[in-house]
Amino acid sequence: IQQSSSIQQSSSSSLQQSSNFGQRQIQQQTMLTNEDPEEQACAPKFLSTAANISCTEGDQVRLTCRVNGRPDPEIFWYKGGKLITQDNRHKVIVNEQGYHALLICSALPEDGGEVACIARNRSGEASFTCQLSVVAREARVPPSFTERLTSTRVKDGQSVLLKVKAEGQPVPGLAWQKDGYTLRQTSGVRILQDGAGAGSVEL
Repeated sequence: IQQSSSIQQSSSSSLQQSSNFGQRQIQQQTMLTNEDPEEQACAPKFLSTAANISCTEGDQVRLTCRVNGRPDPEIFWYKGGKLITQDNRHKVIVNEQGYHALLICSALPEDGGEVACIARNRSGEASFTCQLSVVAREARVPPSFTERLTSTRVKDGQSVLLKVKAEGQPVPGLAWQKDGYTLRQTSGVRILQDGAGAGSVEL
């Protein structure tokens, strides 16, 4: 009777061990299934995108975006349908937190236009566009007179009209002096200026 009881206990223990082993196998299979990278893969999605921007020629421009996806997506920047590659003026910056940027050093007018950004991984791709406007810097030219003052004789009490014209970039302003003093608009002094470099004074 005691041997029979031992056999039953041994059989019960074997069944419990077999049951535990089966549960461990199921748990391991479940863990493997949950860790399958294909199950967690997701297409890129932009969390923030660069806004339209306007700058002056020679400025530094930074276009920034943030994207997520699994696996981590690759980022490509395009201008006019042409891939932007790294050079002395263009830098592609990648940040581990998902932030990416296109840095343009000393922007030129030809950098202006539509800029596109594409994020791509094996699960798909996402994109956005923004407008970059680069205002050309005007060339500076010192002023010079194209029409100068000429000597004029008038009778005492007679009015006289003097004219000049100057050019330059930006358009120069005019100031009149007499005997070392700057002339100002009064009832006896009439000063005109057309904003294009030409002016006159009537005394």
